[in-house]
Amino acid sequence: MEPEAAPERPLGDEPSDRADGLRRLGIAAFGRGSYEEAADYFERAVAIEKKPGPVTPTACDALQGLAGAYLILDRATAAEEPARRALACREQLHGPDHPRVGDSFLLSGGVYHRLARLDEAVVAWEKALEIYVRSETLSDPEHAVVLANLGRVYLERGAVEKAEIAYVQLVGLYERNMEPGDENLGMAWADLGVVYFSTGRTARAHAAFLKALRILEPRLGPEDPTVVQVRRNLAAAARRLRQRRPSP
Repeated sequence: MEPEAAPERPLGDEPSDRADGLRRLGIAAFGRGSYEEAADYFERAVAIEKKPGPVTPTACDALQGLAGAYLILDRATAAEEPARRALACREQLHGPDHPRVGDSFLLSGGVYHRLARLDEAVVAWEKALEIYVRSETLSDPEHAVVLANLGRVYLERGAVEKAEIAYVQLVGLYERNMEPGDENLGMAWADLGVVYFSTGRTARAHAAFLKALRILEPRLGPEDPTVVQVRRNLAAAARRLRQRRPSP
């Protein structure tokens, strides 16, 4: 997840103020898409906060931001250590059931997934989901993405029933909390269509792919690779439906 937006402000004279200022600069750079710059700011903030003392929100957030920047920069191995420390820091600061702890589990799952450690990714994402449900924050679009992550991994591993539960829940959340033409909703319908198609529920798959296409094509354009794939899936479902119709 991206760090929360924060205004830039001058660095202070005290170490804690300098660390917080660097954290804020890192967040601003992250928001601009300048991930190398963000990583540099977060690294400097973390270096200051490494000194002995109580756990602080600045330290936790700088570690979380650093891990997120590393992950986007395709440096998953480097991201693992700050992600682990951010999780421990936030558990100590907020307690085990706080949404910010869920955010750290969500990020850790992304790191593990990038490192092809799927068992650990699933455990982390399931823990994040559990926290979001308990804290009643799953409707937050940034939190709901954990359902998409789990659904995709479940489907890859052949756990189709679990994948369907995740995607059905995701579609419901997006329909209640997003605009009808939101791209994320279209992607959720496309993924749910794959589940239905793989389990032989072709009519449901066709309907899901059609909903996905009607959302995604106007947003992304007809030549976008995702739109092309959804159109192919829709055509495959249509062919299967025609083959199952009785001959006249």
